[in-house]
Amino acid sequence: MRNLLVLLLIIFGSDLYGQTDSTEKAALNNTFLSKKISKEKFEEIVSSWKQTMNRFPDLPLDQNGQVHYTFVNDFKNMNKEKIFRRVLEYLSINYGLFPANLYSNSEDGKIIFCSSFFINDTFSGTYTAVISIKDEKMLTEFINIGYNETSKGYSATDSWIRGDTRNFSIAKYYPVILKNQRDWVPFLNLFIATNKYFKNENIRLSDYSFNFDTNYKF
Repeated sequence: MRNLLVLLLIIFGSDLYGQTDSTEKAALNNTFLSKKISKEKFEEIVSSWKQTMNRFPDLPLDQNGQVHYTFVNDFKNMNKEKIFRRVLEYLSINYGLFPANLYSNSEDGKIIFCSSFFINDTFSGTYTAVISIKDEKMLTEFINIGYNETSKGYSATDSWIRGDTRNFSIAKYYPVILKNQRDWVPFLNLFIATNKYFKNENIRLSDYSFNFDTNYKF
């Protein structure tokens, strides 16, 4: 058993790219230790995974292993009322009248809504945003992350049948390392797009909120 553990350490090395990568490696190790795959298959997967890792985004996980994005933004000399109003303005401008299932309470400084974002012709991302506001600070969380996956349409008797759309939690797509290797890059591309969207959305929201006074000078 000791030799086996040494083998795992040698093959993987000590570099980690974030919690999700660590979870991926642990999943493969457990699969190997439970003898569900051979040593040869294990080494083949490890070799391929190392070549893929330069594309792996750092997805933040909470204590329950769920993908959970958290951003804290500071707004010097801005009270809760101003930040709250500014966030609602941003949502109205960028999400239509309001996003789905909007909850807002100015007294406790809480705004909650559900939304989605386009990734490609097959996938779109879904999520719940929880925004908590107090004087000079805003906490933005993106939770319940998933994907709408649409199957390819097809033609039948001179008509086009649209593909079915189903929603899955992001957890369905990892551990990526245990999926078919042909799915690794498509799934990692989903994570890359998700990572980029939430980081950019936080920047856009905070920038718009921060410019409250500037936009009201006319």
